[in-house]
Amino acid sequence: MKNYSMIPILMLIPTLLFSAGLLEPDPVVMQGGQTSEELFTHSVQQFSDKLFFEGDLADGNAMLSPLSVLLALGMTANGAEGTTLSSMLDVLVAKRGTLEQFNNANAAYLDSIKSLDDVELSIANSLWLNKSVPFDREFLSRTKNTYHASAEALDFSAGSSLALINSWVNDATGGTITSILDAIDPDALMYLINAVYFKGDWSSPFTKEDTYEEDFHLNGNTIRVPFMHQSAGLPYVEAMDAQMLMMPYSNERFALITILPSESADLNSWLALQRDRGGFTQRMFTAIERMQMTRMELSLPKFEASYKDSLADELKQLGMVDPFDRGKADFSRMTESGSKDLVIGEVLHKTFIRIDEKGSEAAAVTSVMIKVTSMPIRESLELSFDRPFFYAIIDREAGIPLFMGTMVDPASE
Repeated sequence: MKNYSMIPILMLIPTLLFSAGLLEPDPVVMQGGQTSEELFTHSVQQFSDKLFFEGDLADGNAMLSPLSVLLALGMTANGAEGTTLSSMLDVLVAKRGTLEQFNNANAAYLDSIKSLDDVELSIANSLWLNKSVPFDREFLSRTKNTYHASAEALDFSAGSSLALINSWVNDATGGTITSILDAIDPDALMYLINAVYFKGDWSSPFTKEDTYEEDFHLNGNTIRVPFMHQSAGLPYVEAMDAQMLMMPYSNERFALITILPSESADLNSWLALQRDRGGFTQRMFTAIERMQMTRMELSLPKFEASYKDSLADELKQLGMVDPFDRGKADFSRMTESGSKDLVIGEVLHKTFIRIDEKGSEAAAVTSVMIKVTSMPIRESLELSFDRPFFYAIIDREAGIPLFMGTMVDPASE
């Protein structure tokens, strides 16, 4: 079901998941006078605007979780050096913090959602490592301590490895997203994966008896879809050339914001205007502060939607170029050898959302794939051990042979 007017709803769920209620009793003040909470809020807000408006998302149902993408790239940045690192931070924190400060800000938020009442919000991170590559222990330690990321070494040539990664995704999203990978790239050295899952009940649920089909107007056409109805007092404001409504969940730290552009503007033109004005997410939260309780007869479509996309092009357009460039990428902090032959090969993103009478369920998964840059291929070689030869079985880590021998006559026992 293509509901173009649902895109603001789909977009704003993940924004609220990470932007509401971030203050702690004793915020840590970092260099430059900003707290971890302030840096986190600023980073997510500005990154949300950049990522959302870079994509052409107004042509159909779509939803992104900028938080999921930011955290997956945040883990990746811990393996970067030089201009690769600076180009990532330019996009992720808009030059307002160091990698250490960014890590601390992300860690503070992850700690802040450990114990929540009346709502499910889980953020899980994982690293899936090609077992044939020795990875840098400090890199693995930073991702574990900061992002609570699990790490597992796998045989990427084994079919069971793909099933294991996708099983983790399924579990981390409550079964709403069953997979992120269709296959493991033969050049892959590592997959860094983030999953965000949210489930919350409305503070004032709808009743199924008040759900019935009504007209939904779509590009000059009319379709019939199920609408939920409720007579209620809800926070509301007219701002940003639109009508804005807040629907709190039972844990009121979280809420759904719905934004309906004025009748004089379709969704595409409204989104273009918001993009041109800049600072969309910050302006949205400013408008939320002006909301007042308003009695209304509410009609809201009941829907379920999924979305998937590759975000590599969008991230390059935002300025994150070096990490994808074979000639410039420097992820030498990832492996023991300090190899600079590593590059981001792909950034995949999947999302899911369900809105019904009881509440909302939403999930997102982001996968960053690190691979080795392609090396020149030698001309084909025919090699046959059809005469006597030497052989050895060695311990590579210890640098010693376990067995050494010669083969002169294979037919002789």
